Amino acid sequence: MNDPDLNFVARLRSAIEGVEDNNTARAQLMPIFVDGRPARSVGPPAGVVPRRGAVLAVLYPHNNELHVPLTIRSGSLRTHTGEISLPGGAIDPTDVSVVAAALREGEEEVGLDSASVIILGTLTDVYIAPSNFQITPVVGWMPTAPQLTPDPREVAALLYLPLRHLLRPDAVSIEDRMIHEQSIRVPYYAFGEHKIWGATSVVLSQLAARLRPILIP
Repeated sequence: MNDPDLNFVARLRSAIEGVEDNNTARAQLMPIFVDGRPARSVGPPAGVVPRRGAVLAVLYPHNNELHVPLTIRSGSLRTHTGEISLPGGAIDPTDVSVVAAALREGEEEVGLDSASVIILGTLTDVYIAPSNFQITPVVGWMPTAPQLTPDPREVAALLYLPLRHLLRPDAVSIEDRMIHEQSIRVPYYAFGEHKIWGATSVVLSQLAARLRPILIP
């Protein structure tokens, strides 16, 4: 992480473009039924038109490690209260692109200075069946830790996750949950007292997989 900024950004961008371990990484964070069948589809069912959304993963260095800020969703929100997420939401008609939507959400949710973000690329879309959302993860870079001011209407607190934490041998845990009266095995990343699961964990899994050569040289 001592490379000149431009060289390091080029390395990051090249890593984000890689997809060799992408499907394996995503699969390990997808929920399954107790008999091993997938409990969530990777895309919308035939004939279903999903709503489109975008989330933003901003990488930055701290203590010689890459980090990404996450939000704990406010209890006043209608859905997914208390869950850990990346800044993001629906793509508005006024958004000129997926990237523009992700940057706008970053500004609105956590006060991110979007003009300071260098866009590195996008990850594979993630389909969220309960809300019929298909989200595109946008990955950006900032050379220093962002100064964030979360909107309390949407964000209860911020977490700052070192990405190398996701590549530990014991990074993924599994717990059984009853969802719609069915027993489902739900993988998650444990981070302190927090559990990162669902679409956020799937996005982070592919992000960590693509950045593995940089996170663990």
